[in-house]
Amino acid sequence: MKASNREGTRLIGLTREEILENFEFYDGDHWPLSIFIQKAAEVTDERQLKRLESLRAMFQEFNKIQEIVERNIRALLEEEPAITFTDLDLEEIENVPLNLDTQLKNFLRSQKRLAVSMINGSSSKQAIKKTVFKKAVTDALICGRGYIRAYDPQRYNVPLALHAPDPLQVQIGRSYDGFLNWIKYSYRETKDVIRTEHQTVDRNTGLTIFRTLENDSISNTSLGDYRHEEGFLEEEVIEQWVLDLNGGYSIYEIGLTPLVNKSTKRLQNGINGVMTLALNNIFYTIPRTSVTNGMPPGEFVVGPGGQLEFKEKKDVEDAAPGSTDFVPGIPLFNENRDVVNYTNPNIFTHEPFSTEHFLATYETLKRGIYESAHQGFVLRQSQDSNLSGVAHTVLKIDFISLLRDQALVVVEGLRNTYLTSLLMLNQADPSTIAAIKNLDLMIELHIGAGDVLPEDQKEIREDYNAGLVSQFTAINELGRDPDFEMSKIEEENKLNPDLTNPLALLEQVTEDNSNGAAPDPKKVARESSSAN
Repeated sequence: MKASNREGTRLIGLTREEILENFEFYDGDHWPLSIFIQKAAEVTDERQLKRLESLRAMFQEFNKIQEIVERNIRALLEEEPAITFTDLDLEEIENVPLNLDTQLKNFLRSQKRLAVSMINGSSSKQAIKKTVFKKAVTDALICGRGYIRAYDPQRYNVPLALHAPDPLQVQIGRSYDGFLNWIKYSYRETKDVIRTEHQTVDRNTGLTIFRTLENDSISNTSLGDYRHEEGFLEEEVIEQWVLDLNGGYSIYEIGLTPLVNKSTKRLQNGINGVMTLALNNIFYTIPRTSVTNGMPPGEFVVGPGGQLEFKEKKDVEDAAPGSTDFVPGIPLFNENRDVVNYTNPNIFTHEPFSTEHFLATYETLKRGIYESAHQGFVLRQSQDSNLSGVAHTVLKIDFISLLRDQALVVVEGLRNTYLTSLLMLNQADPSTIAAIKNLDLMIELHIGAGDVLPEDQKEIREDYNAGLVSQFTAINELGRDPDFEMSKIEEENKLNPDLTNPLALLEQVTEDNSNGAAPDPKKVARESSSAN
């Protein structure tokens, strides 16, 4: 886990309320967070309060925050990462000792079969649908920090399991110079019993000491790092054990700049508000007809007091299509109650107010959210004619640049988790532990920034074939990982020298797929060879 150089009794983080609010914006109910509820807190007039409350039934929730988070997750982790075993100098090992590569592969497959995050009271309703790694990265994009924990589940008939604790379940203690002192994970053992797993590394032996605490006196009310020498009291310890984790911990923190922040939450509230008002506008201006100086069907009768009263006819049938209705004017009487004239009825048909200005505001706010997450390129994919092809490409490259920065953090989390898992699986065998300590891992994420539009694919291929851009740049603009793809291309070229132009291959595959046919490898090879 990376050390922090921030100082203070507790490093600044989000409060519990802020964390829960961020998760609520991600996949919760936006009404309690809306501008209408905020406005209601300032209003004292009873009629205005009722008017605001009436908007509840028409409240619209266009959750763009969840959209940008999920798009980021898919771009990072949609495909399985590539794992390469290396020595400590990061040189690839062809023959991995003790079949550790197979053991890791089988372990990760067993985790996929569990198909749950095994979270305790998750803050996110969608978390249970995610893999462990996706859930941890999702948490980091929502509130800045996500966690992966390896542990012995003592159930599910597996020796080791991975899960992603909720951010509020984990505390980290650091020294004043930023080095890690301890990690704690709190969980509910039963309905009424909460336990805490405390981890620290013995400075003399390098072994990781695990303690189970009851009635943990250092509660976690916010997300941040804590300055406390030990992180526990001796009288709280129920049990204690040690593991050789090569000086590490079984919990790893992934820290990312959150996409859910004050700015995006304001933009989201604006989107919900403007679309609610648009619907409200339509609802209260549904096409209708008004009649002035006219009478509904009925007649005037003399009432009990001798005065004239109008008695409306209630059982009037609606006019049939194609028929003509007549609206009588209001009769005017003289002193003898004789009708001397009638008013001239006026009929008005009201059309709904235009929602054009609402929709324009919605598009502006949506653009703000997309651009805050470096996802402005999505606007052209959703047929935004104002975004040029060049601007689209620039914005997509900007998103890929962000993904690469995030990938550095995520890759380190995966590497640490994989190595720790191997160490925990082999605690009973010191020789295997020693072998693992002499290994390292290289993890590659297959970053994808979403589908590239067909016209963009064509431009990229033309630029590459014309020698205007490098193969690296072309593959990067196609939304793929150039390093990974170029290494695979090199391997394929060794096996089949005819396949030397990957973009010609891509063009043929695209053409064949659009015609509903499978690509012809021989045809691709011939055209690829001639292109070079």
